[in-house]
Amino acid sequence: MLHGGKLLAAWAWGEGPPVLLLHGWESHAGHMASFVPALLQAGFRVWAMDAPGHGQSEGTATDAVDYGRAVLSAVEVLGLPHAIIGHSVGSAAALFAFSRGVTVQASIHLAGPSSKVRVLRRGCGAAGLDTE
Repeated sequence: MLHGGKLLAAWAWGEGPPVLLLHGWESHAGHMASFVPALLQAGFRVWAMDAPGHGQSEGTATDAVDYGRAVLSAVEVLGLPHAIIGHSVGSAAALFAFSRGVTVQASIHLAGPSSKVRVLRRGCGAAGLDTE
């Protein structure tokens, strides 16, 4: 699957309504593997992907917005998932995708951002941008 001209590594298992797993920062899809057996046993299809610049995906860097755009690229290829489980920045990527029209029946956010305003201000401040 391609995103911005670069290959995104992705995997799929099982049959049924699809659940998309989104890993956290400096991680890879394998870190979400503990969810796979239970989801398969519950009758779900499981999709997992490495974020841009992570795991086996091409690239050297990404951010939450780019990761969110990669989720949009995945949805274009795979279709809408039934649910998304996101960890850390994977949760932020899911929220970005939701803000761009992706809809799911359920979502689970593990250690996701508690305040997008605080996250954006911190990121802008780190980049030397006006935080107001």
